[in-house]
Amino acid sequence: MIILKLTPVLRSKDPDTGEGNHKGADTDDTPPNSTALASVLGIIFISGMAMLTPTSNVMASDHPPVYLLKKLETRLTKAPECLPNCISLNNGSLTVKGNNLELNIEAHTQGHHKLVNTGKLLGDQASVSFPNPIHNFKVVSMGWLVDGLMDDRVLNSSLTLRSTVSIEESKKDTLTLDPISPLVTVQHTFILDKEWHVETTVVRSVPKNGPIAVSIPLIDKEKVLDNDLTIKEGLAHVQLKYNQRAIRWHSVLEPLWRPWPGEKITVNISQPIGVNGPTHTVEKAELKYSPGERIQKSTLSLTIRSSLGEDYSFSIPKDAEILSATNGNKKLNIPSSNTITVPLQPGLQNVTVDFQEKKEMGWNVATPPIHLPSTATNISLTYSLARDRWPLYFNGPAIGPAMLYWGILVVIILSAFVLTIIIKKCRLNVPINIIGWLLLGIGLSTVNSYGVFAVIIFFVLLNYRKDYIDPSKLSSLNFKLLQAGIILITVVAAPSVLSAIPMGLLSTPDMKVVGNGSISHFYRFYRDTAASGNLPIANVITPLFSATNW
Repeated sequence: MIILKLTPVLRSKDPDTGEGNHKGADTDDTPPNSTALASVLGIIFISGMAMLTPTSNVMASDHPPVYLLKKLETRLTKAPECLPNCISLNNGSLTVKGNNLELNIEAHTQGHHKLVNTGKLLGDQASVSFPNPIHNFKVVSMGWLVDGLMDDRVLNSSLTLRSTVSIEESKKDTLTLDPISPLVTVQHTFILDKEWHVETTVVRSVPKNGPIAVSIPLIDKEKVLDNDLTIKEGLAHVQLKYNQRAIRWHSVLEPLWRPWPGEKITVNISQPIGVNGPTHTVEKAELKYSPGERIQKSTLSLTIRSSLGEDYSFSIPKDAEILSATNGNKKLNIPSSNTITVPLQPGLQNVTVDFQEKKEMGWNVATPPIHLPSTATNISLTYSLARDRWPLYFNGPAIGPAMLYWGILVVIILSAFVLTIIIKKCRLNVPINIIGWLLLGIGLSTVNSYGVFAVIIFFVLLNYRKDYIDPSKLSSLNFKLLQAGIILITVVAAPSVLSAIPMGLLSTPDMKVVGNGSISHFYRFYRDTAASGNLPIANVITPLFSATNW
């Protein structure tokens, strides 16, 4: 349009063109210089407009703007509002039969899902962990103990499975301690800020393993923030799993003082004054005693925990000869007297003393007396009797071995009387009286307790055949069966009697010693504490010579 406007202007200013000539001339007779100039100006204008007009690529690079892209990125990468509870678990069940396990769980996350897991259990112990808390959980187990379930809730989102077979096997020939109430340490850490917080930690003391459940009183105005903890009537019900050592939770405290504007309060916190008491304790004491014919050897081991650096002195028998003394890896000077002094350092240390006594071994052999300056706990006595000795009786701490032979002897005596009466009632001419039955039972009891039954059946069967069975009236098959039975019982009874001679009379008899890991000539005693500082004494009554020395 600008070019069209400029064209008549350029035409009107042409000096060589007049009005009269214009009217009489043709419209196509425009001066050439004016037309060319208008064309040139049009081309220049169009080229300039093309250069000033932005291309489509430049427009694409500026749209959309950066702030809009960042807004879209934030919207796409935003975490779901349901976190951390996007998934909820409910109505679960665990079924264990033998070594087969089946786990069923209902999960709710944008819909309802049912999960089923099956597998086999390898070993004597296993654990099942859940990513989220689960409620309404049921357990059906055969041959397995399940820990970590309370009121159909899985505590700490984990279950522990232990085989009852392995538990029963571990209890064999072991004296089981009476169950004791759980003992824990409760630690409170107070944070006094704009809001008052408290962090509570419950640490297991005893028992060292196994599941325990305790109830911890809450602080006044304490509000627990952890949802996994069961709170009832001002008590926090805590359960530690099989190998769990501690548990911790956080709470909020509501201040009892509500200040007005401008008021202030000053809280003075100081360390509590210590209570007078011992600065060291013997956490474990063990005495190993091995008596010989002329020398009795002993090893005393003490585990001592001290809070200060000080000297610790204890004594052994006066006539004892100290062979060595160590405190950890450090050797101590051997004193000339029976009193041993150990320099203690703060912390835990292990003290070991080897000593011996030169004296003859008599009928009653007791462990050496040890005197400690203070209370000792977890005391163990180990008594190793020589194999050429015949133990008849022992005495010591209540937790220790038991000799079952004397109970068996009472049964043998009563059985001898009863058997003699039965034989007379049945009118059997068995050539053994009550004294014979007693000797037979006593002779076989220390070797093969069951062999005496085969010997009794042997004598009764032979005399019953002699007095009440006529072989001529039996069929061939019945006679052969009777003879085969006699031969079979003879094969069983004869070795029982013959083995009693070398094993029962010429070797050390088996006195049926069991309990607390003890066997025939090795005895273990235990006591939880010795308040007086004197270690308990165990003694064994044994003949001067056993059958092996004859």
